[in-house]
Amino acid sequence: MGYVMTTALTGDMSIVTSDGTTLTDSTDLGLAWKWAENEHGAAWKDMPYRERVVSVSDALAALRTAYANA
Repeated sequence: MGYVMTTALTGDMSIVTSDGTTLTDSTDLGLAWKWAENEHGAAWKDMPYRERVVSVSDALAALRTAYANA
């Protein structure tokens, strides 16, 4: 299993997505949710909630791994 972190990251956070959009939030979970939504684009609204949660989980894991390796 990859990096596991149970404590939320908080503060002014931002990422620049693959399409050049800058996303910001004050929590890692909020930022992960925005990132996942951005990556799926228009299809996001039609995705089952379960699939959205999996996508957000993957984004959150990537953010926390990047933070841990920074």
